[in-house]
Amino acid sequence: MKISKKVCCDNLPLIIFSIFISLLFSSCSYAPNVRVAASESLRAKGLDDIRDIAVVVDASSVDERNIEDGLYVVLLNYGYNVTARSDIKTLMKEIKFQSSGLTDADASKIGKMLNVKVVMLARGETVQKRGDKRQKISLKTIDVETGEVLTLAMSDSPYYSWFSLARGAAIKAVPPLNKTLPDEDEFFKISVGCVENKNTITSLDKIAILVKDDKSRKSADVEDIFTGFLMSQKYRIASRSDVKKALDEINFQNSGLTEQGASKIGKMLNVKAVMVVETTAFEHSSDRGVGYLTVELSARLIDIEKNKVLWVANNFGTRGGGWDKDTDAFERAISSMMKAFPKK
Repeated sequence: MKISKKVCCDNLPLIIFSIFISLLFSSCSYAPNVRVAASESLRAKGLDDIRDIAVVVDASSVDERNIEDGLYVVLLNYGYNVTARSDIKTLMKEIKFQSSGLTDADASKIGKMLNVKVVMLARGETVQKRGDKRQKISLKTIDVETGEVLTLAMSDSPYYSWFSLARGAAIKAVPPLNKTLPDEDEFFKISVGCVENKNTITSLDKIAILVKDDKSRKSADVEDIFTGFLMSQKYRIASRSDVKKALDEINFQNSGLTEQGASKIGKMLNVKAVMVVETTAFEHSSDRGVGYLTVELSARLIDIEKNKVLWVANNFGTRGGGWDKDTDAFERAISSMMKAFPKK
């Protein structure tokens, strides 16, 4: 079968654009530059007796949510229990940390209040040097009891997304608790994390979906796509009217959606888990007269009773051919995510 040269040429801009986006966002197959140091005490005792970890991101000026997603994906795949950010955000306000940033002592204090043994403290910054713009992440795991830094990982690159940088650093910053993992190159392609006991998810009777979308204004479309996939996998979904009623009741604005608010709404709807979805990128571009759209989505399933992250996914979708293909791009991103969602 011969392939038309004209078809290849017509599709060449889209092919090149898709390759570039694959590198930029989360499906990169090569890890960024990561440097790691480990303490002697970590080498001696390891983290095998530790299951619960709290993630604290001190990155107000950069993409905090995508950094969290990158860390969550690794920690869940490694077998750790991850505390959801709603409790952490509340505690950060309680200790009234300074705008200069969180200290290791602040992170230890948060860990003690959450009753976890280890806190993962991440810092992200964008550095401009001689015209070269680089994204940098430093990642510390801190022993809450002693305040000792167990590992320090630093990751930087001018090309990778915050999600990919955080994931690359986390892969080397903590040891896996489970032993059946893909090799590092394969692992770096993974953009989904799930609790080890999938029955925790498949036993859920009903899930509420909350979408924060202040970039594309397509929250209804995004919610519909997630709903369709979850219903096809035999999950019951809280109705949009009930969710809206709960939002109205607590005078909740879409732009202010947090996991703490999601937990409150979940309790009002009498569901045990809430899927919190956020559009983290929505970018139109064009090349040689052809329009392209790239979207990036973050989705987290939160156990509202235990305040644990049960499942997390971060993915992008790209679509060429005009500005009227927004829904197609979202559907591509979400379909890849939901292939990895536990089926009943």
